[in-house]
Amino acid sequence: MFDVVVNNARIYDGSGNPWFVGHVGIADGKISAIWRSRAEESAGENIIDASGLALCPGVIDVHGHTDFSILNHPQARNLISQGITTQGVGQCGFSMYAFSDEYAPQVKETIEAVTSGAALDQVDWRTLQQWRQKVEDTRISLNLVPYVGHNTLRCSAMGEEGDRRVDPTRQEMEQMKDLLRQGLEEGAFGLSTGLRYPYGRNAHTEEVVALCDVVAQYGGIHISHMRSEEEYLLPSVRELIQVSERTGVPGCATHHKAMFFENWGTPAESLRLLEEARERGADVLCDLYPWTYAREVNLGTWFGGHLLDGGERDTQDRETLLCTLSDTQNWQNIKERLTKQHHHVQQENQKRQEELWSRGVYVPAIWDPARFDCVMRSPSHPELIGLNFSEVARALQLDDHWEAMRRLYLEDEGQTLVAAGPISEQDVRRILSHPLSMVGTDASGTDTTPDLDDPQAGAHPRGWGTYPKILGEYVREEKVLSLEEAICKMTSLPASFLNLNDRGMIKKGFWADLLLFDPKTIASRATFEEPCEAPSGIRAVFVNGQKVIEEGEFQNMYPGRVLHR
Repeated sequence: MFDVVVNNARIYDGSGNPWFVGHVGIADGKISAIWRSRAEESAGENIIDASGLALCPGVIDVHGHTDFSILNHPQARNLISQGITTQGVGQCGFSMYAFSDEYAPQVKETIEAVTSGAALDQVDWRTLQQWRQKVEDTRISLNLVPYVGHNTLRCSAMGEEGDRRVDPTRQEMEQMKDLLRQGLEEGAFGLSTGLRYPYGRNAHTEEVVALCDVVAQYGGIHISHMRSEEEYLLPSVRELIQVSERTGVPGCATHHKAMFFENWGTPAESLRLLEEARERGADVLCDLYPWTYAREVNLGTWFGGHLLDGGERDTQDRETLLCTLSDTQNWQNIKERLTKQHHHVQQENQKRQEELWSRGVYVPAIWDPARFDCVMRSPSHPELIGLNFSEVARALQLDDHWEAMRRLYLEDEGQTLVAAGPISEQDVRRILSHPLSMVGTDASGTDTTPDLDDPQAGAHPRGWGTYPKILGEYVREEKVLSLEEAICKMTSLPASFLNLNDRGMIKKGFWADLLLFDPKTIASRATFEEPCEAPSGIRAVFVNGQKVIEEGEFQNMYPGRVLHR
């Protein structure tokens, strides 16, 4: 007898092999049998007739940030609802564990910011094992694969100096290694770097190599938000490859893309660099999300200085911010502060460029508010959708981008959404169809729908519809990939990279992380204008043998775990 039997499904086992019609029996959380004959199809307590449906391994999201949100959102409904059963966390160099006492206030601040101000009594953990225990005591719906974040290590050892100083002292470097080593001994899967962000942007390549030498001792891996996804994309890919070749640590160029028109087409060359590196013996891959803009936020985020890479934070609510911006004198003060703040971070970045360029490290320019974001939602000016704020200023006959932001925000009554980019659709297809690419959302799990009119809020359709978009749009409609190829990129390929030897395939003895869907109707309903819409076509999701979703309804099951390497 089985706990669950899925009968008559088209089974896509995750390997990339052609589907076959068969039956899967689940017992004690694992796949206990797979068969094609109909003789035993009714042998089980819970029988599911999957005729006409596809059954594949649960999605392994190689790159996400649910360690930020899991304590406040243990179901991670947006992720589970699109078929994700396992997510890699501690990404872009930031992990919510493996830190010093001095870093604890920043962890608390990050968690509360990401979860829209949800209160957190205290950060009463430091190590990965302590965090794992706290998370599993909370009870969660999906599995998490933890990485140790380089930025977390650097700030723990160097404090704020980590974002001003290039070279750590010998003692600071040893503290980073010790924190990393402890995380790896407690089951972390490797190191994540965020070389575009504080504090990792001040580190030179030798520091990353030294840390990856520690990772190599534990058989771990390295996943990197590289220094540049814009003008220095190719040098950044070469740096990732160099780290892997020198240390032997497998590497992943994460959410691989080329932002802004002038850089479109560059992934053709970056993918060639990865191919050549593999021919030389370097184990390097990439991942992507299939969207043509990066992170999406309410326009009000800019007025608080949140996107200016440092400085004072202003957290006014929408009504207060609208009132503040309506006052001419208040606006002049805000504009002056933002202009000075941006000038300051430009100067700091110039110092960083001069010091790191002398060591062969290419440092990109600071994000320019005039062109970094494009309008995604504007009730008062829909004709401006897709334009950056330099272009919006010209269209509205205003003096500069700050004036354009203010005008649009006021006329939209605080309902303007903006997203970073754009990214070429052709580049997305090129990377997605390449054999070295996996898929990741770059999203945090949430159990609620954020108020996108809140000037502090952010969301992105990748958090609700990444995998259904691929299966519906790029597989069924556009035929960029076969269904077998797409499922492989979502399941067995990330499982192989992560060294998850008992997940990512429908195979006897593997954990029963499974996704049952209708290949004729699966689709993303999330858009940049309405990013928080759940997908269609998902019939059931199993995590560790337990059904967590049935016909779009959550079953209040919490079988998830924080996995060990």
